Amino acid sequence: GDSGGPLLHQLENGRWVNIGIVSWGIGCGNRGVPGIYTRVNFYL
Repeated sequence: GDSGGPLLHQLENGRWVNIGIVSWGIGCGNRGVPGIYTRVNFYL
């Protein structure tokens, strides 16, 4: 599954940064269904 995968955000300068790690969710990216992520900077 997707667990452990990155949640990426693109900055204005085009650079991509990892802001989260997939923890769990129901389905994969389904509209109206939340995904649960772990915030990376909390652990750095």
